[in-house]
Amino acid sequence: MDWSNFEKVELSDEWYDVYKLPGSVYAIFEPGQVEYVISFLILGDESALLWDTGTGISDIRKAAEELTDLPIRVLNSHCHFDHIGGNHLFDSGNIYYYNSDFSRGALTDGVPHDLIKGEVEKDSLTRELPKGFEPGGYSIIGKPPGIPVSDGDIIDVGGRSLEVWHTPGHSPDGIMLYDKSNAILFTGDIYYPDVLFCLIPDCDIGVYAKTLRKLADEIVSYNVEWLYCSHTGIVKDLTQLAHAAQAMESLADGTKTDYEPARIEFAEGPMRSYKFEETGIEILLGKWKKAI
Repeated sequence: MDWSNFEKVELSDEWYDVYKLPGSVYAIFEPGQVEYVISFLILGDESALLWDTGTGISDIRKAAEELTDLPIRVLNSHCHFDHIGGNHLFDSGNIYYYNSDFSRGALTDGVPHDLIKGEVEKDSLTRELPKGFEPGGYSIIGKPPGIPVSDGDIIDVGGRSLEVWHTPGHSPDGIMLYDKSNAILFTGDIYYPDVLFCLIPDCDIGVYAKTLRKLADEIVSYNVEWLYCSHTGIVKDLTQLAHAAQAMESLADGTKTDYEPARIEFAEGPMRSYKFEETGIEILLGKWKKAI
């Protein structure tokens, strides 16, 4: 992702790179860790919504509070570890969650060190860890969420309405946020401009394909100019949704058969990398050691 077109905002915490984006949104990027996860701080007139809380390696609440004086609420795009790491820094009453047993369980339980220790080892890092951070104790601290939301619900942050779309596939609790007034769709992990992960049991290939197809077919009827993605960067080329849908459909129906073996630390056994050279889409298919 080329961030040079956007204003970079300096923080006291050097773990994060922050960019001011169109539509009164800050991208809070963690470029020093292999997930390249991005959380978004969405500003309204009365409050701000923090879309995901990152890996938990540094203090995202402190970072967000340097960017705004507004009261901050949290909503997770889904409950994998690299999106909920800072939830415990916020009061439960300020944490929204998709209304499902999966979300409640994942947020309440957190993730133990042994499942994510590789995320803070040398090969997973490209910058120094924050001062005081202890890799040997890294875990996602569980915290029960407070406010359930469902498909179609509206979150009002004052002069700005954010609509919740349930978009399962990558995970059963996956959601997007539609910001009509600013022509932004916050995509979570259903789509981003990088390798897409489909890791069973959280992922369902057939459901993933249907979600992407619905998005690709219906996106033209919505006021969307920007896809603010939770990994790697942001996108203006909406045709990529159709390319991703076609690729995932070919896995779901079995017409795509050629792949390359791949290995990832948190996967159980070998993974399959399916590459679609004509569109640049790549999908990794495998199985979690344990759902995280």
